[in-house]
Order: sequence, then structure tokens, then C-alpha cells
Amino acid sequence: MLSYRLSHRSSHRLYLAIVLLFVLPTVPAKASFEYVYLSSGNAITVFLFGEQTALLTEMQEVPLQRAGVMAISGDHNYLYAATQRGKRSEIVSFAIGNDGRLTQLNVAAAGYYPTYLSLDKSDRFLYGSHYGAGKLSVWSTVNRVFSPESAVRTLVYDLEKNAHAAVFSPDGRHLYVPATGPNKVFQFTVQSSTGALVPNARPFARGPQGGGPRQPRHISFHPTLDIAYTTLERDQPGVGIWRRNRSSGQLMFRNALSSLPRGFKGTMHTAELHLSPDGRYLYLSNRDVTRGAPAHSDSIAVFRVNSRNGDLTPVSHFPTGRIPRAFWLSQSGRYVFVANRGDNTLQLAARDNETGMLSHRTTVATGKSPVWVQSIVK
Repeated sequence: MLSYRLSHRSSHRLYLAIVLLFVLPTVPAKASFEYVYLSSGNAITVFLFGEQTALLTEMQEVPLQRAGVMAISGDHNYLYAATQRGKRSEIVSFAIGNDGRLTQLNVAAAGYYPTYLSLDKSDRFLYGSHYGAGKLSVWSTVNRVFSPESAVRTLVYDLEKNAHAAVFSPDGRHLYVPATGPNKVFQFTVQSSTGALVPNARPFARGPQGGGPRQPRHISFHPTLDIAYTTLERDQPGVGIWRRNRSSGQLMFRNALSSLPRGFKGTMHTAELHLSPDGRYLYLSNRDVTRGAPAHSDSIAVFRVNSRNGDLTPVSHFPTGRIPRAFWLSQSGRYVFVANRGDNTLQLAARDNETGMLSHRTTVATGKSPVWVQSIVK
């Protein structure tokens, strides 16, 4: 039989460890919750999302005149929302509490009404594209707040009409602004210290020519490949695949695919697009704008992504409510939130990670014309 003899000091340490094990309270790990922010009508609505139960529970409704697009800081502590009172365009700053609720910090004039908002990696500069004016603004936040001083410090860049989105490359070094009408993606290098933008040697990349899908609207970047994807809004809707030079930031159009459901004969426009967190699937919203049609074919188009070269293969079309202008993938990638502007609903779909397929879970009513949806985990 084996035996062990402990020294007096070792025996004392063992005794102390056993006592502490039973006496000290157990500190539970901090629970994480996902919060969904929806702009619709004259309010931002905050939902608590339960991934295990697939339930959306309304927590808060924040009044906001003509609630518009939003941007959330990288640390998930601040939210910025576009709004408009009469002809005055404004940006409202909110603090996001640990419980996901919003507390308004300030509201200030923005000059032009933004159709897209983005924050740089430092969260010090806010970028907004202006569709009607064909411009791009850069505002300096002051102590994380958009204030009158931010408006004074505004940098404004002249682009072309229908400048729709403003999205950073994954490394934050370049900013891209797709513009539908001129069929271009404007491209800039970001000066991190000042937030200023320098047009690339080629200030824009031309979209596809001819009678197929054209007019880039939104843009998304593959997490590992030097590939970008854009929605192509019309005349035939679809998705564009672009090569990206990581060093120069230069985009070059490669090819396009239609996003139309098979056999569709009406008029369809695309809106937004997102990649799954693992980069294996691409999702794109199709808006059926056919006049006088007895039924509608609005959908989220699903594409499989080739892991070697970024090529796309159509997988399916998931039916949505009317006019799915904006949608968002949950932080885990297991669910999709779809804001249906045409029938004032927020739709929840489950996502199969292996097949990429979507399946309906629930739908909740919203304010008028939901325009933006985004979620965070705190």
C-alpha cells in the first residue's frame, strides 16, 4: 500500500484550501443579453431577444421624430440615430445602459439627412452618406456625443447623387460609398488622426455595365478573403462580386449574379446584404415593387460562398413580409431580424449554420415603415 506523509506546512495549506472551497461564495459568470434596436415611425424600439426561446420582448420605446438610420459604437455603449424635424436634419446621441436601455444625451443639427451612418474604429468620428444631395459628411464626436461642436467640425465631400451607404473595410483603413444612380463605388483612405478622407488614386470603381444587374447600393466584406459584395439595385436586381486590393483599397468589379426568384416576372429591387459570421453564406434582401400585383415575392436571397475565391452559388429564397428594406444577423449568426417596411413588421427567422437556410419563427408589429434594425450583446 502506498502512503503519503505531509509536512506540517503542507497540511496547513491543504486544510486552508478545503475551508476556502466551502466558505467563499461562488461568483456567477456575468450573463450576456442580446438587445435589438429598431427605427420605425417616430420612435426607436428596444427589444430583449432570447436566443433559447426565440422571443422578442419589447423593453422600451424612445420617441424620435422620423426615426432613421443608426450606428452603434464598437464598445456597445453609445447609439447615434438620424432624425428629421420639418426640414431640419439632426443626429441624436444615446447612452446604452447595461440593461440595453437608451438614455438620450444630446441632439444637434446634422446639415444633410443621412441615409447611412458608420463609426470609425476609434468611435471618434461619425460618417454619413446623403442620398439626395450626393455628399458624404464626417463629424467629430465630442466625448462620444454628437453636439453642435460636431456640426461645426463637419467635413463634407462632394460625390454624386444616390450615394447610399458608407462602410469601412475590415481593417478600418478604407471607406467605401456605393452610389446607385452613377453606378459607382467611391473609395477613400482614412486619416485615422483627423477622420479626414483622401480619395484613392482611382476615386471610384465602376459598377457592371450592360443590361444585367447594376447600380451598387450596399456593400459588405468577406471576413478572410479580399472580396467585397454589393447589392445591385436595378435594372435587374442582383449581387456584385468585387476584388479588393488590401494595400491600396482599390476595388475592381469581377462579376454579378441575379437575385431574382425563379420565374419572377415583376419588378424587383435589392436593398441590404450581410455575410454570416463564418463567411460561408451571403444574404440579400429583395423588394418586390411590382405595381398592382395580387401577391408579392419579397424575400431574403441566400447564396453559398466559395471559401477559396468568394464565388457565389444561389441556394434559396426565404419569403418575408412586404418590402424588406433592412435586416440584421444576430450576434451568434443563428437568427435573422427582418424589418419589413411595407407591412410594418419585424420578422424573426432561424438560420441553419450548415445549410444556410432560413425558417420563420415569429413576427411582431412595429411603427410605420421600419427603416433600420441592429442588435448588440451586453
